[in-house]
Amino acid sequence: MPSVAGSFRIAGPGTTFWTNFVIDEITHSFQGTLGGTSVEPCDGVVTLTYDDPGQLTSTRDFSGIVGRTTTKITVANGVEIAGPLNNPISIANNVTGTGRWGVTKFDN
Repeated sequence: MPSVAGSFRIAGPGTTFWTNFVIDEITHSFQGTLGGTSVEPCDGVVTLTYDDPGQLTSTRDFSGIVGRTTTKITVANGVEIAGPLNNPISIANNVTGTGRWGVTKFDN
């Protein structure tokens, strides 16, 4: 399973998170809406684990946890986003919701 490091961020307190990963000079972004859960602002360096780049498309459901010091989001098609937070938050939150993949390619 390929994996790549990227970023995770919740501006907040908020109900939306953003991730960004660069694979073969293409930025893959996953923006998720937390269903009814507001989470303290946090950010971290996370690892994206997937089987095929085709998994990094479309709108997908997810579930997971934004813990006090780590986060782990599992997308319904088996993609995982996990890693430590740069700044601990006071309350761990179980999260579910829907996210959308986006792609940005920069021409040289």
